[in-house]
Amino acid sequence: MTQREYILDQLKLGRKITRLDIFNEIWCMTLNSRIPEIKDMGFNVKSEFISRTNHAGVTKTFKQYWLDNAA
Repeated sequence: MTQREYILDQLKLGRKITRLDIFNEIWCMTLNSRIPEIKDMGFNVKSEFISRTNHAGVTKTFKQYWLDNAA
């Protein structure tokens, strides 16, 4: 299974995913490259910036992606 196939499968399952999720699961460091490929296949991938605070109290902002099934 390719990285793109794995990511698309996860999105089709209704997951909201981040770069960290995908890195931890399949060691893919290029989610930002796979998402446009999936969009080019005709899927309506939505995204938004979210913020989380880590165990050291540092807040980071990053993108979260999901499939918009309403389209």
